[in-house]
Order: sequence, then structure tokens, then C-alpha cells
Amino acid sequence: MHTTGDFPEDGRGGDGGGLARRSILQGLAGAALLGASCSRVMAAPPGINTDSDPLAGWQGLPNAAHYPDPRVRALAYAILAPNVQNLQPWMARLVGGDSLLVFADLSRRLPVSDPPDRQLTVSFGTFTELMCVGASVDGYRLEIKPFPNGAGTAMLDTRPIVAIRFVRDATVQPDPLVEHVLTRSTNRLPFDPTVRVTAEQIDKLRAQAIRSGLLQGTADPAFAKRIRDIARKAFLLEMSTAGVRRELVNLTRIGKAELSSYRWGPALLGPAVEAAIADGSMTRASLDDVTSARYRAGVESYLGAVDTGQAYFWIATANNKRESMFEAGREWARLHLGATSIGLKLQPHSQALHDYPAIAELKTQLHDLLGVSSPARIQMLGRIGAAAVAPHSPREAISWRLLA
Repeated sequence: MHTTGDFPEDGRGGDGGGLARRSILQGLAGAALLGASCSRVMAAPPGINTDSDPLAGWQGLPNAAHYPDPRVRALAYAILAPNVQNLQPWMARLVGGDSLLVFADLSRRLPVSDPPDRQLTVSFGTFTELMCVGASVDGYRLEIKPFPNGAGTAMLDTRPIVAIRFVRDATVQPDPLVEHVLTRSTNRLPFDPTVRVTAEQIDKLRAQAIRSGLLQGTADPAFAKRIRDIARKAFLLEMSTAGVRRELVNLTRIGKAELSSYRWGPALLGPAVEAAIADGSMTRASLDDVTSARYRAGVESYLGAVDTGQAYFWIATANNKRESMFEAGREWARLHLGATSIGLKLQPHSQALHDYPAIAELKTQLHDLLGVSSPARIQMLGRIGAAAVAPHSPREAISWRLLA
């Protein structure tokens, strides 16, 4: 395993180490990278220090003083969307005076755990829905066309993921969920066992769905335990599957020094992390070594949170086409904002939905348990409950994700 901590000088793009770079490039199988043929342009004007602060996007809602173009303003909301492993895989190009195209940054794939880019596609749905929420503040509705030039079946390619047109509409009111954009965060902390999610809360959140029937949930203790058991097994399997584990380890930013170079990917931060870096106990090698104390501590910590799951939501689509993955992402974004609005936290459990061979049996068990049969597909699963506030994940500046 490659364990170097060296990074390119330009932290706006790249991978988390040599092995991750090689894995991604091999996974692309020679496909042309989007960024290789498009130059980036700076869009954020002076006055907002998004370039130097990885958490700047969370410090206030975008406004016209910082982002005069309403499309860029909406994009500044969109980059705060939940997304797989915080890859932030989106690139956008403004088109004309009222439209934009969104593309995949193909260097930010998960070729081992997500070879068909299913989770990546879901992330473009969450991105688009946050854009809708942001655009509503300025009185715009969005005409959304996923995969306007068709969609790759085996994996995503250089074609646009979604084409969006901004339409000024006097009837559009700010989406109430906008009030919760800055307080939403994926929460991996243990949930409070004394606070029970109610069936009424499940029903309320389901009623906010864009499309009736896609979003399902349960607060039944016995049924929740069966879901929790599968989620637990799937996590342990993922951590014991070397290729999948190393893919995650190589994406992880360990400490503030790495975060200063990379503002995407999972991040391990805080005084305890800095101390472990200083004493040499936290390295990529130790995180990947299944016999190390650091590895065991990480697994125990994660399971300590998983084991507090008492209520769950899942999103099942009628098929596993790209458009369905995309729509599932939109639903997940609204669910997450909705949960935040009633004081609850949400954490996705993606492990049992991955697409590498070793996970297939557990994925089948989950589908059977939730009554989802082929060609239908569960796109998202997560636990919901009450917990302490979790920190936000870093975000790249919107200016770094705009194409000329």
C-alpha cells in the first residue's frame, strides 16, 4: 500500500495519494478526463474568502453581493449538498444568460466500491436539489433535464449529467428548507437512545418527498434491528475487504495539514488527530492495517454509532437507470434538510448498497428485507435520530468548480 503523505501543490484537484491516483486512472480505462479539455475560471469576487477557508461556504447563505449571477449563487448552495465520501465530483459550465451544464469530474470516482458510478450519480441529484432550493430564494424555478445527451451505462463519461435552465417566476417562493441548509450535516456520532423517532415524524418527512412512494421509513424497533444488523455486517465486510478499505483510506485527509491542500474527501480532524499524527500512531498504514490499534479504534468508533440506529429511511426506485439514481439523490437531499428542520440527524449507510462482488449477498438480504425486487433498486439507506451537532465537511470554493 502507498502511504506517502505527499500531495500536489495545487489542492484544487487530485487524489489522496499515489495508490488512489493509480486506482482512479486504471478504473477510467483510458477515458478522457473532463478537466483535461476545459479550463477553470474564477467567479467569486473579492469580499468572500472561499479560496483560503475550507469551511467558508457554511458561514452564510450566498448573496448577490458575493455572487451577482443568480446561477452562480444557486451553485454556491449546491456545493453544500451531501455527496458520496465528500468527493464533490461536480463541474459546472454557464451557458448563455440563463442556463448551465453540470459534468462529472471523472478523476473523482470510486472504481473499487462504486464501479458503475451509481453513488456518484446520486450525488448529482443531491447537488441539483440544493441548487433548486437556492434558486427559489431569488424567485427562479429550474427546468431540469438529466442526461440531455444520454447516459453511460457502465460508468459516467464526459457527457453532461444535467442541463438546467433558470426561469424567473413571480409565483416562486423561497423553499422553507433553505433555512436549514447551513445547519445540515451528515452525522456519524452515536444517536441519543432516549429520543425516539416517531411514526408521525416518519410520515411527515415522507410527505415532503418530491415523488410519492420513493421514500420509505420505519421506526419499528424490531424491524429497525434487522436493518441495523445488515448495516453492521456490511461495514465490517467493507473494512475487511482490502481493496475497498484502501480506496477509502487513500481518500481520507488526515489532519489539518492535508486538509489545507485537499478540501474534498473524508477528513479526520481535531486535537486528538493532530496528537496522533505527531506521535506517529496515525498514518495511512495504521488506518489500513487490520492488526493495528488505530484500525481497531476506528472500527469500534463507527460501530458505536451504527449500533444506536433505531429508525431508518430508504429510497427505492423502480429501476436502476441513471435517471432513477439522479432522482434518488434529489429525494435524499430533501429528506436530509427535512430531518434537520425537525431537529433530527441523518447518516447514510451505503456499505450494503455498494457494487463490488463481495457485498452482493448482503445487498440481496437488504433488498429482500425491505421488499424491493428487481428491477427495482434501493438507492439510499440511512439511520435517523437525535444526536449532538456534528462538524461540517470541507468544501471547495465554487470558483474552483466552474468551467470556462
